Amino acid sequence: MTKTIKIANREFPVRMTLGVYRKFDNKFKSEGMSVLKMGDVGSLRTEHIVQLVFYGIEAGAKFEGEKLDIDIEWIYDNVEVSELGELMSAMGVKDDAQKKT
Repeated sequence: MTKTIKIANREFPVRMTLGVYRKFDNKFKSEGMSVLKMGDVGSLRTEHIVQLVFYGIEAGAKFEGEKLDIDIEWIYDNVEVSELGELMSAMGVKDDAQKKT
C-alpha cells in the first residue's frame, strides 16, 4: 500500500517497506540507532528523520514506477522543522507517548 506525503506543495508516494527499514538500520547501526528506536523521539536527530523520509519516498516512487527527481538535500531544503512531527505521523511512525494514548 502506498501513502502520500506533501512537501513544498508536492505530493510524493511513500512506502515503509522492510527494505526501507533495512537501509535505515544499515546506515545508522554504527550509532546504535535502528527503526526499533524510532518511537524514542528523544534519541532521534534530524538526520534520522530526513533519511527515513527519503528512503520511504524512494520506495514509494519505485513501487509506483515513477522516476524520483529529488535527492535528500532537496528534503533538507524544503521541510521546515515544525513539519517533522507531521511527516513522521504521515509515514506511520509514532513516538512512544502517542502509542500509549
